Amino acid sequence: HIYMSALHALGEQGGWPLTMFLTPDGEPFWGGTYFPPEPRWGRLSFRQVLQGIADTWSRDQAAVLQNAGALRQALSRMSQASPGGAITPADLDRVAAALLVSVDPIRGGLDGAPKFPNPPVVRFLWQEHARTGRMDYAQVVRLLLHAMSQGGIYDHLGGGYARYSTDAEWLVPHFEKMHYDNAQILELLALAAADEPDPLLAARAEETVGWLLRDMTAERGPAGNAGFAASENSDSEGEEGLFYVWTEAEIDALLGPDSPAFKAAYDVTPAGNWEGRTILRRLAQPGDAATEAMLARCRARLFEARERRVRPGRDDKVPTARLPLAAVPWPTYAAAEHAASRSPSPRRCVSHWGATAVVPAESWPGQLAAPTPRLAFPPHRTRYRSSRPRFPRKAPAGMPALNPDALTRVSTLLA
Repeated sequence: HIYMSALHALGEQGGWPLTMFLTPDGEPFWGGTYFPPEPRWGRLSFRQVLQGIADTWSRDQAAVLQNAGALRQALSRMSQASPGGAITPADLDRVAAALLVSVDPIRGGLDGAPKFPNPPVVRFLWQEHARTGRMDYAQVVRLLLHAMSQGGIYDHLGGGYARYSTDAEWLVPHFEKMHYDNAQILELLALAAADEPDPLLAARAEETVGWLLRDMTAERGPAGNAGFAASENSDSEGEEGLFYVWTEAEIDALLGPDSPAFKAAYDVTPAGNWEGRTILRRLAQPGDAATEAMLARCRARLFEARERRVRPGRDDKVPTARLPLAAVPWPTYAAAEHAASRSPSPRRCVSHWGATAVVPAESWPGQLAAPTPRLAFPPHRTRYRSSRPRFPRKAPAGMPALNPDALTRVSTLLA
């Protein structure tokens, strides 16, 4: 947070990766985000940046320290509390109206590229729909969920949404899949499904939960409970997206006579839709039951074949502040299932989810009420399943709880 705030104080837009240069005492004095390996897009290469920093430090260290001091003062000013007035309904109206103007009316989400799901922003619009009854706010949320759920940002074989789309059409994702992004998208799917039954959104929710349970459940602790790993990486065998993309020849060989129908439904062409390969996205509208059953069998065959590939690395640490996020959607989604008569009991989803993967909620109040709240979760570990070398880092369980840890737990209990 300190270094990102320092970047903002320099007048730069925040982002990832964050590149910040520090004095030997750890004080920031200059930074940026991504610097390419070679000069492009009007940006210096990372080598040029490193050389320039080294030259400046050796030639004019006093100026660097002066810059560090100015940044320290700016950060001090930024950290001072300056409470404003209470938020009024008129304030909420203004924010919602401004967001509505920024929405892509065709593809959903905020206009332009890259496209991020932005769950907190979309969640706000849904809350405004609930507060005001305005259907256009709900339509914005549904448009986003449908566009993402049929686009390349969604993993049509294994479930789960990638971090963002590099283009304006939700086609080409940054293939990394984050636990906390998917947990928040699951809440949006649950809210939309509870408001109005939607087979597509219900299917995406179930598939995404399947991915979390299958691929993201971390090592279980002594009590048999487990959290979720933080993320799956975007690359395998040194190539981004390699695990997820296909050639037409691969599809034909695996699907045989079903291949033409599948290719038409999922945008598979000889030339591909990304760098000579295909990112699966659903183009065709839902067909009859027989057609959908055939496509489901095709997806299952491709999934089995994909499981034999080298998987992307997985970050196995369990960030406590994010863990309860995955439990928040389930009371809402269970109620939606019950209302649609898909489940005999609205508690089925909640009890299944809690028994499967989440540390028991009944243990949280005691942990948080302790004089110094501690985190009673499995050890925070980073392990990558990858052929590429990584640098694991370890942090012990029982670290002091911070505000986000408590807030996400409370939100889960309130749900």
